[in-house]
Amino acid sequence: MSLKIASVLELSGFERYSCVHGNWSTICHAAHLTGDHTIIVNNIQHVIPHLLKRHPRMRTRLHIEGYQHSLQIFDYDEEHLKANLFYSIVNTNDQSWQKIVDNECNRNPYSDNGKTIFTLFHFMLIFNENSSLSNDNLFHLLLFSNHCASDGQTGYILMNEFLTLVTLSDLCDRMEPVNTQLIPCIIQLTSRLYNPFPHFMARISTQMYQRELRKLSHLHIPVKAIPLNGEPTPFPIQPIKSNFFFTSSSSTVYSYLHEKCRNQQITLNGISFGCLLLASYHCFPSEKKE
Repeated sequence: MSLKIASVLELSGFERYSCVHGNWSTICHAAHLTGDHTIIVNNIQHVIPHLLKRHPRMRTRLHIEGYQHSLQIFDYDEEHLKANLFYSIVNTNDQSWQKIVDNECNRNPYSDNGKTIFTLFHFMLIFNENSSLSNDNLFHLLLFSNHCASDGQTGYILMNEFLTLVTLSDLCDRMEPVNTQLIPCIIQLTSRLYNPFPHFMARISTQMYQRELRKLSHLHIPVKAIPLNGEPTPFPIQPIKSNFFFTSSSSTVYSYLHEKCRNQQITLNGISFGCLLLASYHCFPSEKKE
């Protein structure tokens, strides 16, 4: 891939920890839509170049060399930064969108022997052409982003801009200037009024991290690690398959979860916390004394 690197941003703090030791954290934003999905199918290849020009972080690549983690920001090049690298279209009738999200978030994104991740942002359109009219032609637009380049909240901005652009009548004729201003990492945006304090906290965090590593051989909760592949790993922690919590703005989903928790006599303190309590209650039931 012959791409010109415009600048390099060294990762530190949370962005670095999200990809250290060969691990990764993939965030998914989902938009559940109804209507004619062919509008997105026909226009998605024209939307992606606009987003690449607006957001330099979409043009980044994670590069790891030893203990050095960096984001390489590319110049916009229409020839090499092809739109089809940043989106995929899936027509399925046997997989739910939740299962697809689970598989994609657990898919190892590394290439070049664990040294690079590209792309760090990817849109996916999921629909079923054979679906009945009873579900109002429901389809899903997913955005997968790597946590080393996204704070999680920016995904909402990208989704909003995507849906705004894809419905424009003059999309193909629009001119978009290339933005080269990259927002720095979170740690660089935080003001350090007390200089010794961050170093003190970093030292404590490192000691706690090392202590937790030593505890891995003496697990208190029965957890079965599911390696993503059978290959040996040089890292102290083998990446394992994770299960994910899904949040939704739908009131029906919240009501359904609230009813489940009420039947189990569990107090619901937030959706994710309620899911965690419910899962713990079923996986580790308390033994009643007779």
